[in-house]
Amino acid sequence: MITKILIANRGEIACRLMRTCQRMGIRTVAVYSEPDANLPHVEQADEAYLIGPAPSRDSYLNIENILAVAKKTGAQAIHPGYGFLSEKAEFAKAVEDAGLIFIGPSSSVIKLMGDKIEAKTLAKNAGVHLVPGTSSPLVSVQEAIKFCNQHPGPILLKAAAGGGGKGMRIVDSINDLPSAFERVQSEAQSAFGDPRIFIERYIESPHHVEIQILGDQFGHIIHLGERDCSLQRRHQKVIEETPSPFIPPDLREEMIAQALKLAKASHYYSAGTVEFIVSPQGEFYFLEMNTRLQVEHPITEALYGIDLVEWMIRIAAGEKLTLQQSDLIPRGHAIEARLYAEDANQDFLPNGGRLIQFHRPDSDEIRFETGYDEGDEISIYYDPMMAKIITHTVCDQPKMDLASKKKMERTKSLQTLSNYISSLVIDGVISNQNFLVRLLNHSGVKRGEYHTHFIQDHILDLTNSDEALEKLSLTTFSQSTQDLFVMTAAFIENSLHPSCKQSPEHPIEYCCVSGNKPYYVSLQGNHILCGLREDNSKREKQRTYNDVSFGWTYQHQTFELSIDQQKTIGRCEQRVSDYIITIEGISLPLAIVKPATWDLLTHLPKKKNKKDIKTIKAPMPGTLLQISMDVGQKIKKGQPLIIIEAMKMENILKSPTEGIIAEIYVKAGENLMRDQIIARFE
Repeated sequence: MITKILIANRGEIACRLMRTCQRMGIRTVAVYSEPDANLPHVEQADEAYLIGPAPSRDSYLNIENILAVAKKTGAQAIHPGYGFLSEKAEFAKAVEDAGLIFIGPSSSVIKLMGDKIEAKTLAKNAGVHLVPGTSSPLVSVQEAIKFCNQHPGPILLKAAAGGGGKGMRIVDSINDLPSAFERVQSEAQSAFGDPRIFIERYIESPHHVEIQILGDQFGHIIHLGERDCSLQRRHQKVIEETPSPFIPPDLREEMIAQALKLAKASHYYSAGTVEFIVSPQGEFYFLEMNTRLQVEHPITEALYGIDLVEWMIRIAAGEKLTLQQSDLIPRGHAIEARLYAEDANQDFLPNGGRLIQFHRPDSDEIRFETGYDEGDEISIYYDPMMAKIITHTVCDQPKMDLASKKKMERTKSLQTLSNYISSLVIDGVISNQNFLVRLLNHSGVKRGEYHTHFIQDHILDLTNSDEALEKLSLTTFSQSTQDLFVMTAAFIENSLHPSCKQSPEHPIEYCCVSGNKPYYVSLQGNHILCGLREDNSKREKQRTYNDVSFGWTYQHQTFELSIDQQKTIGRCEQRVSDYIITIEGISLPLAIVKPATWDLLTHLPKKKNKKDIKTIKAPMPGTLLQISMDVGQKIKKGQPLIIIEAMKMENILKSPTEGIIAEIYVKAGENLMRDQIIARFE
C-alpha cells in the first residue's frame, strides 16, 4: 500500500493531486522552486522541499534533485501531474531504477508514445486511421518542399517529441517553409531537447476530440467517453466539453474502438488519452496519445462520477481495475474553461504579476481548481494558467425526450460557467476572463458549431483589440444585450443619488434607490434616455425598464441581473468621472448625463486612445531570443521583429506601424522587463 507520494509538480495540479491523496489517507510531499515558496501547493502538503531556483531546468525538470527529495522523505511513489516531467521517459525510468513507483504508465510506453513518429507507426500497425504525412524525421527543408508539391494545400510541421501545442506551425505557402522549418526546429530543441520534426497534411477546420482510457497492469482497459477540445488558441486548448456536440453516436463508437486498439497494442496501463482530429465531413485521424493525466480530466470525472487520480494511484500500486465498461454510464453535460494570465487583445501574450485581487465566490455548481491565492505572484517562468473552472449539469426530467434533455444540459452548463467567470474579481494581472465569457456566449459556440480555427476566425467578436474596438458600438449588439447595459446604467444612477448613503469601498452595495428621474446614459457614443421605477407591490425589490422587470444584487464589484428567471452576471468598476461596465465579457465605459448638459455632450468629440507608436516595447518580461531588424531598416506594419521566450512559449512581436528603425536598445539573450523599450522608429 502506498502511504506517501511525492508530487513532482506545482500550482493547481499539485493541489488537485493532494486532495485525492488526503482523502485516501496518503501523505504528500511537495517540491518547489524559489519563487514558489509561498504558493498554496507548498502549504497544503504534509512536507515541502526546495529543489532549485526559478528556471524549470534547475528545479521542476531537475530529476536528480527530485529523486533526492523522494529518498530523503521516504516517499514510495511519485506522481508527475501534467507538463514538466510527466511525459519524459527518462524520468519515469529513473524513478523505476530508484526502486520507486511511477504513477503513470511504464517508461517504455512513455518513450514509444512520446515519439510522434514511432507512435504513428504503432497506430498504423494497429489499424488506426492516420493523416497523410512523413513516417520519418525530415532531413532538410527540401524534403518538406517535395512533400508539399505532392500534397497541395496547407501542411503542418510538428516536433517529433512535441506536445501541449508547442513545436507546431501551419504553413500555407511553400515560400514560408524555410522560416517555418527553422522556427519549429528551434522550438523543438528548446522545449523538448530534440530538434527532429515531421510533416503532415493539414486538415482544415477540424474538431479535436480525445478519448479517455483507463487500464490496469493485467490487460483490462476501459474508456470513459470523449472530450471535445476544439476551442483553441496557439494550438492550445481553452474550453473543453463532454459529450461533444459534434460527434454522432456511430462515429463516437468507431473512435473509441480505435483508441482501445491502440491502448492494447501498446500494453498501456494508467490513465491516458488517445487524441483524434475529425474533419467537417466526419473523417477522423490519429493525432497523438498523451501518456498522462490531462488538464481537462475533471469534466470526465464529473460525467462518470469517478476519481481518475485515485485509480492512477491504485493501478500504480498493482491493484486490479474493478470498473467494468457496463458500469460506466455518463450523466449530464460538463464544460471546463482555462483561466490564463494572458492578454487576448494582444494575440494572447502571456504576462505575470502579483494577484492584488483574486476573488471567486463559492458555488455548488462550480468546481474551481487553482494554485494561487490573493497576493501570490504569477511567475514568468511557468505556464500562465491561473485556474480550471468546471461546471456539470444533469437534467432530471424523466418525461423529457433525450435530445431536449441534452440540449438543456449543455445550455445550462454554458450559462452557469459564463456567469461564474463573469463574477470573478481579478486585479494585478491581465487575464482572459472577458475573452472566455464572450467565447461561451458566442452564437456559434452555443450552437456547437465550432472547430479548431473558430477563435482565430472570430477574433474580432471575442476581443477588444484596436481593430475590434474601431468596429464596436452599442448598436452592434443584440437588443437584449443593449437592454442589459441600459438597465445596469439605470440602476447605478439611481443608486448613486446624492441623498443615498454610500460606502467608499462599495459605492453601490449600501445605497438606496430613489425616484423616477429621467436622465441619459452614454455608452460608446450612443445617448439613451432612461427612467427607472420600483414595483413596490412585490416583496423583493423589483425594478422595471421598458416594462421589463428585473432584479438586482451587488457584491464585490459584481452585480447580478435577473430577468424572466434568467440570470446574468456583470462587473462594475467606478472611476473618477464614469464607470466601466462589463456584461457578457464586453467592457464599455458608462457615463451618466443629466438633461441640462445633454446638448453640450452631443457636440463633444469622441476621445481616442492614442498609443505610442514611435517605440517598440516589450509586452511582457522574458528572454529576447532573436532580433529581426537593423538600424536604418524600413519596416512594414505587422512585420515580425523579435522573438521573446516567456512562460514556456516563444512569442513573436510584430511591428505596430510602418517606419524606419532609428535605434535598437537591446540584444539577443538579454532578459527584458515589461514595457522595456526595445527600439525606436522614425
